[in-house]
Amino acid sequence: GSLRYQQVLDPDIIRRVLTFAEDRGFTAVAYSGNQLLMRAEHPVGTLLAQYHEPMPDAIGPLQNILDEMPINKLILYGPEKRIKALRWQLSMQLNGSVTLTQAQIPEMLEVLPPGASKGAALKRLLKDMGIEPKHVLAIGDGENDLEMVALAGIGVAVGNAYDKLKETADHVVASNDEDGVAEAIERFVLGSSLAKQEATSATTSTETEQKSDSTPTSTEGQSENA
Repeated sequence: GSLRYQQVLDPDIIRRVLTFAEDRGFTAVAYSGNQLLMRAEHPVGTLLAQYHEPMPDAIGPLQNILDEMPINKLILYGPEKRIKALRWQLSMQLNGSVTLTQAQIPEMLEVLPPGASKGAALKRLLKDMGIEPKHVLAIGDGENDLEMVALAGIGVAVGNAYDKLKETADHVVASNDEDGVAEAIERFVLGSSLAKQEATSATTSTETEQKSDSTPTSTEGQSENA
């Protein structure tokens, strides 16, 4: 695939966030394209790898690369209770200049460019491709999936999802550890395709039978032979 569009964080905003968070003992991971960067090696790198993220590169102070590398996202890592407090503090200080959200890991806070979300990205992609949202299936589990699941024609939350996401979704399936994604694909993609195939097959069969019933049978030869 190729990069169609990206949003990046303002370097000055990143500096403010890093100073505030690191002074309070939080660990920061910066996303620059497909590369993850952090000050020094930390167990959070292994945790991210469990979610199929690249292992972060330890490069020293992140402030040193902000004028050279675009940063799409920051992750701040720390104890869950302190992350909640940090989110509130940053939202008060930054006043809408970033988007703050969380995935399924409660010890992590995501810092994104203002207005950035999976829903916004999906909306832009669908517009570029000429696809209507009603033709889209979206599956999620975290707060950061809310806008995406709400936009899709079929929005699905897995069973272990964030509560508000389950309220927003059209359907709730099994948890991600119980093949919830496979269940959604089977029900709403493969099942739908199979139903269409069966309907098409039934229609074709009916039309064939109708044509057969309406075809006149010639008895002329039979009469002559009799």
